[in-house]
Amino acid sequence: MGKSEIGEISNASPAAPAVDARHLYRTFRTTGKEFTALADITFTIPQGEATAILGVNGAGKTTLSKILATWLYPTSGTVNIFGADVVTAAAHARQHIVAVFGGDRGLYPMLTAWENLSYFAAIRGAALPKPQLASILDSVGLADAAHRRVEEYSKGMKQRLHIAVGLSANAPILLLDEPTVGLDPIEAARLRGTLAELKNRGKTIILTSHNLTDVEELADRVILIHTGRIKYDLPLARFKELAGYRYRITATLQHPTTEPEFEHHPNVDGTVRVTRLIASDEQTLITRILEQLQPCGLVDFTISPASLEEAFTNAVHNNDDGGAA
Repeated sequence: MGKSEIGEISNASPAAPAVDARHLYRTFRTTGKEFTALADITFTIPQGEATAILGVNGAGKTTLSKILATWLYPTSGTVNIFGADVVTAAAHARQHIVAVFGGDRGLYPMLTAWENLSYFAAIRGAALPKPQLASILDSVGLADAAHRRVEEYSKGMKQRLHIAVGLSANAPILLLDEPTVGLDPIEAARLRGTLAELKNRGKTIILTSHNLTDVEELADRVILIHTGRIKYDLPLARFKELAGYRYRITATLQHPTTEPEFEHHPNVDGTVRVTRLIASDEQTLITRILEQLQPCGLVDFTISPASLEEAFTNAVHNNDDGGAA
């Protein structure tokens, strides 16, 4: 997909960060009780960075996303989108960020995908040429269904159309809530490829996702929200270290090893799969481990990075105060 097919990525003031949130609070009042969804949220996202906002259900991710998208006002604190305040200059801020929340709402079921895309471009004051419309639909895998009515679409196809509408806005910030939900593995991989290309061209991407593959392949940085507060704000590589190890060694042996550092998992063919977590990939350590395993009939041996899923689980349950980048 060439640069001209989706269009130039528009940028606001190069001196301003893409997002600047300061001491953000959001409270809700229900049945006479006040609930704090966000408390003292402060972070900055520079232009061109891909940031994942993670947290368990109810942590405050969606509330934060809606404030960034100018769909919800903060109770106190400030958020600026390329220097435009989301409260006092919401219309200006909205020019620089487009939110994709997906779901069954927000599309016109009686119209085709092509017509939906044309309509949403028109209400933004942009008449997209046919080649650009075709390119956007192709980038999300809807080229063959472009002229089918949306009411005939599956959940996954509707999700892809939501993302196409977001891409057509060509705002410098793309805010994605669970972008690959409802997509099969091939479709999800294709979409991640499109988003990675946009990031490489300077698009600022903010995403929330329970699919940690999205985070691992797209994010430069992770902000973990827990009970409405930022618990960790770290580069992806440092966040993964919260798993408690840096690398996992996995080997298949013909016979079990007596080394206590390894976990054993019998295979159906009579071999044994063993695993060990290590803090570094220092060559002398790897050589020593190989020497330990050779007498057991070493069949294969792999080294993989720390698991993002385990890092997320450990980060949520850790009782420390978190960390900063």
